[in-house]
Amino acid sequence: MTSRLTSSGTLVLTGAAMSGALALAAGPASAATHPAAPTSAAADGYVGPCSGYALCIHNKRSATRLTIKGKKYLGKRNGISIRNSRNVTIRGNTFRGFAANNTYAGVHVRGKSTGIIIENNTFQNIKNTSPRDNGWAHGVYIVDSDGTKVIGNNKFIGIEGDPVRVRDGSDRTIVSGNTFNGAGARALFSDWHSGREACGKNNVFKNNKYKGVPGRSGAAGYKRGSTVSLVYTFFCPPSIKNGGGNRKF
Repeated sequence: MTSRLTSSGTLVLTGAAMSGALALAAGPASAATHPAAPTSAAADGYVGPCSGYALCIHNKRSATRLTIKGKKYLGKRNGISIRNSRNVTIRGNTFRGFAANNTYAGVHVRGKSTGIIIENNTFQNIKNTSPRDNGWAHGVYIVDSDGTKVIGNNKFIGIEGDPVRVRDGSDRTIVSGNTFNGAGARALFSDWHSGREACGKNNVFKNNKYKGVPGRSGAAGYKRGSTVSLVYTFFCPPSIKNGGGNRKF
């Protein structure tokens, strides 16, 4: 793992997986240190491994943008968890071959995170093996996040569930310029709501390319024989706008 600070103030982490943790200081990026991983992944500004995920970025609140770039996550349970954080970019990484009974996402964004950019990544062959949760594995899964998120120019290939899923009041998610191939259970971009969770709003799907998305008969939460839509909202008023420019290839 190597790190560098760009002229724009972005801290870029590249290379192999980290064995420890990166603690991000609240001040200038040059103050960042590299201690051993703490016992709790909820420590302020924690970047490192945590239970169930190859990499966790939790409680990163500084203005300095953190970029995770050029890494390969192969055969993992889940990829990257982003929780209660801001100004994070996930760029040019590969998430491939995830298959476990608690596999949920290549990138999982939670907890009021904002300023999240997920771009130029490949998400391939991601599935949940639990019979109960069949169809609930996603490329990008965003929960309870009301800040801006941009998902652009990624490739989603062979994703068992909906490749992009938002939930519980997540809004301002823009999905643009992506390629979807053989991915999706109910939609390419869907909004899920359960119980007392809030409904989402102001999400946009535009200028994407897609093919080979036949849907999954009998997948959990879906009607048997259903086919994939471009966008779909479960149990709430429509929260995702089809912004146009989407086409088959």
